[in-house]
Amino acid sequence: MKRQNISSRNSIPIITTLTRMQQKSAGRILLALLCGATLFLSACSDTPTEINSVGGSLTEQNILTRDTTFLLTSSASFKQVVPMDSSYGYYGTSDNSTDLVGRNKGYTAYTVLRFSATSIPDRDTTNVVSAKLTLHLISWFGDSSASFGFTVHKITTGWSQQGLVWDSVQAGFYESGIVRGSYSGTVEADTQIISVDLDTSMVREWMQPTTISSYGILLAPTPSTNVIRGINASSFDSTSYWPTLEVIAENIAGTVRDTTTFIYGIDTFVGNLDNLVTNPALLYLQSGVVYRSKLTFDVSTIPRGTLISSADLMLVRDPASSSASKFIAAPLALANVLLSESNLLSFESGSSSAEQVGTTDTFKIDLRHAVQLWLRGNNYGVLLRAPSWSEFNSNASIAFYNQNATTEALRPKLKVKCIIP
Repeated sequence: MKRQNISSRNSIPIITTLTRMQQKSAGRILLALLCGATLFLSACSDTPTEINSVGGSLTEQNILTRDTTFLLTSSASFKQVVPMDSSYGYYGTSDNSTDLVGRNKGYTAYTVLRFSATSIPDRDTTNVVSAKLTLHLISWFGDSSASFGFTVHKITTGWSQQGLVWDSVQAGFYESGIVRGSYSGTVEADTQIISVDLDTSMVREWMQPTTISSYGILLAPTPSTNVIRGINASSFDSTSYWPTLEVIAENIAGTVRDTTTFIYGIDTFVGNLDNLVTNPALLYLQSGVVYRSKLTFDVSTIPRGTLISSADLMLVRDPASSSASKFIAAPLALANVLLSESNLLSFESGSSSAEQVGTTDTFKIDLRHAVQLWLRGNNYGVLLRAPSWSEFNSNASIAFYNQNATTEALRPKLKVKCIIP
């Protein structure tokens, strides 16, 4: 009986000791699990959780917010050959309501126009007494005090607004050696109406479409011209500003004379500027003849599935290499997500606009959408370009510093704020 009592008393501490050992073991296991979970959450996840997905609700209490600045990995400025009457690569939408003609700082622009043959009646037995071309000038680029002039030439081959580029108007496109009209003057005002007398024999040919094809005329700047003028195109809002052709004609006998004005037709312009990219420390954007820039950032260190709360591209402009105009308002640049490594005409239609911040030469572009896409798929970079309404209507240019700038503060930066659950 005494042995029985001793045994009962000894069993109590044995049971208590085993329970404490189990508790310590369970604690170690729980601690290991917590550490493993912490490492897992901070690593790159191939399968985003709800909190990682775009638009997911932030229901978790413990999340990591990270601010990271990425430097520009690579960049390139290039000349993009596109028709000036159509934003090629931007879903073919026409954005041209202004044609350009003139010269300035190595840039040359020709205006090309044709009045509709269907609106000009057949009059084989008509004499053209006079023919006058009237143009509404609405802007200027370059030196407004310089001389401005152009010569009119007959086009000798067919063309289209959406297909005409600089190379199209070279040898064989028009009669370069025969002048069918001319204008000489200066920039008298921002808006100005000018008239040019046209060769009557050429206009008489336009009245014989059954025997002679009418391809229109080309306006080529004179060598002394050092300014570029904008001309209201036939796509402008009001027909009263369109290019017009006034023809005074009479019958062969000279007994009947009438005056007719024609407005319907097509027009566009072509421009060229070679060797714009001269400074390896700059990114170039040019309108009138398209120069664009490609920018690439390496954001692979951001875990896939991370929620990007903000991503701002910071740029600094070089005012000495930029050519602004009072006719061009902000934004000065757009950024589009590229959809191909090699085809630089393949980019998203949606774009982000440059916003001036800080000084007059510092800008910010929201790239949150772009960075979020890069985490999900291929990163082809972004295309930096002038806005469509500027790129195809003006001669404005802008230059930003790139990754080769000697001063670090001038180099492009991508400031990203992200949330990692």
